[in-house]
Parts: sequence; C-alpha cells; structure tokens
Amino acid sequence: MTIGYAGDTLCPGSIQDVYFDKDRNAWVLSRYVDVAAAFRSASLHPVGPRGVLKLDKLVANNAERLRMRSETTDALAPAILHGWETEIRGLAQQILDDLPTSRPVDLVHQYADPVCKRLASLATNIAETEAESLLVFAAELSAAAAEPFDKSLATKAKAAEVHLRQHFHSGPLALRESGFVALSQTLPRMLANVWLPLIRQPGEWRRLHFEPALTPRAIEELLRYAGLTRILFRMASQSIQFNGAGIHEGDRLILGVSLANRDPAYFRSPDHLDIARRRINHLSFGIGHHSCVGAPLIRMALVTLTYLLVERYHEAALYQDFQWQGGSGFRFPGALCVLLRS
Repeated sequence: MTIGYAGDTLCPGSIQDVYFDKDRNAWVLSRYVDVAAAFRSASLHPVGPRGVLKLDKLVANNAERLRMRSETTDALAPAILHGWETEIRGLAQQILDDLPTSRPVDLVHQYADPVCKRLASLATNIAETEAESLLVFAAELSAAAAEPFDKSLATKAKAAEVHLRQHFHSGPLALRESGFVALSQTLPRMLANVWLPLIRQPGEWRRLHFEPALTPRAIEELLRYAGLTRILFRMASQSIQFNGAGIHEGDRLILGVSLANRDPAYFRSPDHLDIARRRINHLSFGIGHHSCVGAPLIRMALVTLTYLLVERYHEAALYQDFQWQGGSGFRFPGALCVLLRS
C-alpha cells in the first residue's frame, strides 16, 4: 500500500484509482475527488482501523456524533476561542522573549509543547498540575493513532483511555479526554509538520516574516502540503459507487488524505509550496458533515503560534538532523532544532 509519506520526506506516494487492498481488507481511495466524495457521503461512517461495527450501531453512532458536533460547536464559539487565543498568545510571547539566538533551540519542545499543554488545560477545563500527570497516557493514545495497525499500541491505548476518562467529567465529549490528547499531543506534531517546510524553504519563511497577514492563508497551504493526517477509515452502510468501483454494504475503506492533498488533477503544481496559493480546499480536516469539529480551535492555535514565530524571526535554520516519528496514521519530526535569527 502506497499511502502516506515516502521515506523521510513530506512527499506522498503514488495516487491511484480506487482499488481493493487484500492485506488490509479495505478499499483504498487516494484521488482528491474520491476522498472528498467519501467525506461527503452519508453512507460512509468513521470507524477504527480494525473495528467492524454492526450497521445498526453505525447508525446509532452517527446520531450520537451529530449531537456531539452540535455541543462542541457551541463550546467553540468565537468569543470563547478569542479568550483562549489571548491566553496562549501571552504565553507564546513570553517563551519567544526567552528563546536565545546565540545557540540552538528546539521549536517543538521549547515552544510548541508548553503552549499546547496550556491550551489543552484551558479547553478541557482541567488543572495544569493534573494535566501534567496525564500526559504519559495521552502519549500512548497518540502513538496508537500514529500507527493504527499496531495491535500492541492499540492495547496500551485502550487502557490509557480508560484511565484518562476518569479525569474528565464536564463539557462536550469531544473536549474531554479526546480533546486533551488532540491538543497536548497531536497539535504540537501538526505544528512541527507545518513549520518544517518553512524552515527548509527560507524564502517562504522570509516572505511570511515580511507579510505576516498572509499567515492564515499560509496555514491552509501548509496543511495541504504537509498536513499531519495520512489516512482515515470508513465503513459503508449501503452499497455505493466510487470511480467505477462497487463498494458493498459493510465494506471498509481507507481514505488517503495526504495523497489527495497532492493530487495534480485538482491542485496546480501540488508539490510546490506557495503560501499565497488561492485555491486550496485541502482535506486535512475533512469536509462536509464529517469535517473535524475542532478545526476552528486547531486553526486558531496554528495561526497564532506561527504568526508570532515568523513575525519575531526572519529565519530559522536547521541546526541538526532529526528523526521522523509516527507511522501510517501520521508522521512528524521528533524535534526541530534550529538557529533563530531576528
């Protein structure tokens, strides 16, 4: 299966027509039009990499998901997001004030991690001291999501989820233990992925430094070019057609999100990073009724932390190599050690 990034680069593998992967017992979609249609389809439902749900439970899960979306949308009202943005902006600026330019710094562990941990505490309404003690369990859930086909990681994640659930009792379900994992673990990895292309292409970093108002658009392009999500899973509740392939009721599908975001049939020069690109419409957060309900929160954090970083420094040069971490679910640099120049 050629889904995801090849080797240690941010370049996806090959895009193909819909085909059935016997090893995974699932249909694989990688063209933009097919993955986008899968997100929009009311007949395809989110499932895990191995989990096979009965169709009646799929329908019940869908109804519960719609209720959770409504609750989470209300909890992420613009006024609430603005308050959280103000909070993390203050912390981010304080950290940037203290970062040295005379020696290397790790943008992930010294900048992204502490700000994302604060945001995780704010959004899930949990004390920072308690949150700190839960990070090890959140990391186990994140590791299983990064490599969803590893059964041993899945077993550890299941136990970690049970432990985490005991500490979150209020607010929408999406902003409890899953929200804590997403903000404390997934978000820093997303930041590492979107910062890396800017570091490797200093011309685009400098362009953003002198035109920081481009940051929201740049983030959308960076999510297309280097978004964290590589694959997602679906199950069909009824028979449908995709690009000539007959998907039957109960069939499982793998959506190649990272490949679709580089589809030359949809994006002009898809392997070229252009922070001012106008037609983006990436699939990193999904689309339609299966889009990520937390996307406004994630976008706020990505834009805020990136804006402050590139506005402060006109260059960040890699000081040492790094190791890729993660797996077929998502992949990210374990660290970004750079020399900053203001």
